[in-house]
Amino acid sequence: VFLSMQLVATAIVALTDESPSPLFPRWLSIASIIGAILLAAAGGPAFFKSGPLAYHGWAAFYMPMVIWGLWLIAHELIILRDLNRRIREAPSVMPVGAHSASP
Repeated sequence: VFLSMQLVATAIVALTDESPSPLFPRWLSIASIIGAILLAAAGGPAFFKSGPLAYHGWAAFYMPMVIWGLWLIAHELIILRDLNRRIREAPSVMPVGAHSASP
């Protein structure tokens, strides 16, 4: 449940960002909401003893781990891309202690 709430919360924050160039693209926010809906299958072991929703089934363990992993990788790549863009656009600053050689 916590994981679904985290995906939805970040999607809502990203969708309400009205800046000219938002950090997270809209498609990633929509994919996060879809992933949160799919994570509802992780509650299957409480109701099923066998099948894909049981504790050893693909929908109860593997699908949530794949969704979570893809979510993390996508957000990391978007953040790193934005960080690199900001570094390229930042003015070059002289390091502290570096003085000009003029007397």
